[in-house]
This record gives sequence, C-alpha cells and structure tokens, in this order.
Amino acid sequence: MRTIMILFLLFNLVFAQPEDYHKNYKKLIDTEIAFSELCGQKGINISFLANFSENGVVFRPEPVRAKDFYSRRKENGVLLKWKPVWAEVSAAGDLGYTTGPWELQIDTIKGWGQFVSVWQKQKDDTYKLLADVGIDHEKIDYESQTLVFPKENYVRKEAEIINVNDTEKLDKLDSLSNAFETLYNDEVRIFREGKLPILGKVNVSEFSDEINNSVYKMFASKVAQSGDLAYTYGIGKIKEASKDERQKHFSYLRIWKKKIKDWQIVLEVT
Repeated sequence: MRTIMILFLLFNLVFAQPEDYHKNYKKLIDTEIAFSELCGQKGINISFLANFSENGVVFRPEPVRAKDFYSRRKENGVLLKWKPVWAEVSAAGDLGYTTGPWELQIDTIKGWGQFVSVWQKQKDDTYKLLADVGIDHEKIDYESQTLVFPKENYVRKEAEIINVNDTEKLDKLDSLSNAFETLYNDEVRIFREGKLPILGKVNVSEFSDEINNSVYKMFASKVAQSGDLAYTYGIGKIKEASKDERQKHFSYLRIWKKKIKDWQIVLEVT
C-alpha cells in the first residue's frame, strides 16, 4: 500500500503540474510588479523587508541576510522602480526567478541597471525572495522594456522525479573552472557590472579570459521539487595575471535548468 501511495504521489508530481504552470508564472510576475509598486509607495526598506524570506540574501556586494541589511539601512530619498521582462518557474511551482531593468533617481540624478530575483513559494501559496542581486550599466530606455514570455519549446512544464544526487552534481558543476562555456545554454543571459545584458551563448566570447581565469566558492544551492530548475550562489576571484596584478574578487549567482538530464546555466550574474 505504501509503495502504491508513493507511486501515486510521484504520478501527480510528474503529470499534474502543467495545468498550473501558467498560474504560477502569472503569480510570480504579479508578485514582482506588486513589490516594485510597494517600493514606490512605502520606500525601499519596507518593501524589501515585506518581500524577503527569513533567510533570503541580498548582495552588498557579498551575500548577506537581507532582513538584517534592510532593518539597519537608512532611507535616503532614492526613488527606485523596476519591472520583470523575463521570468521562469519550476514545474512544481516552488521555485522561480525574474529579471529585468531598474531605474533610480536621487534629486535630478538617474541611474539604470538590471536585477535578478530568485523566489520560493511559501506554505501560504505566496512567493518570497530567496536572493536578489543587481548590476549597474549605461542609460537605457526604461519605458520601452516589456515582458517576453518564454517560447513553448523553451518552457519545460513536466516535472521529473528528482534525483537524490542532483544537488551533489550541481555543487560540483558550480565549482568548475575552465568549463562554464560548455555549460551555458544557447539562450543564456549574462550580466556583468557596467555592461548591458549579454543574450545568447554566441555572444559570451568577450568573457572567455575572465571565465577561464576564475575560481569559485559556492555558498548555497537549491533544486526545485520538480528537479527542473535550480540556483547557486557564492564568491569567486579572477586569478592574478602577473605578480604585480592583484586578484579581483566578486560575487556570483547562477540559474540552472535541466536539459535532457544535464544541467545548463540559463542565467549568470557577477
């Protein structure tokens, strides 16, 4: 009986999720938009404290507990807004991410950049932030940025039976050096400080030296219940090119998707 019940639950995990995918996707998008609207109404501290999970992290520049950071931060009159232009959610609906442009203003000075947020569904069916990171870059036309829904052949709505070794395998992949270009998905999104987003594996060649000359230390990882989506984050350093050149340290966050039983990076930000 116990075996039958387990098989029944696994059957529902695999086959009952597709009908919920669009509902979860919409909920994730609506949550991100409401988050930005709350920031405009109540300010940065209140909105971020309301949307972060208890142990969620923000990068300043290394990952720190967000609740601690925003509890101590003083409001400084910054007007901040953002919007999602790309998002994905796991087949189980428990894990998702959003990304898009942000715009801030202090008096007459404006700034622009991109954010990446990782969300987890809570017991009350709401989404809370697990991680939030952003980069600055040159001026963009913020208003022209619009949401793009993933193509049907890109979205994987069917859950898999999660392999107990997935987390261990992902942890090993995340610590590799000299191999990330082979792990990038063809439609990968790359975010680097001071640069506009790089879209597509064919456009990452300018980062080859950086990638091949870096080492990484992962702090945390999480795989969706459906085994199709995951994220990792940590710190890294670009090894010195000469004795006179200092090592450059950075934080990173990666979004992973399982593609035909292999994990691929679909988003990376440092």
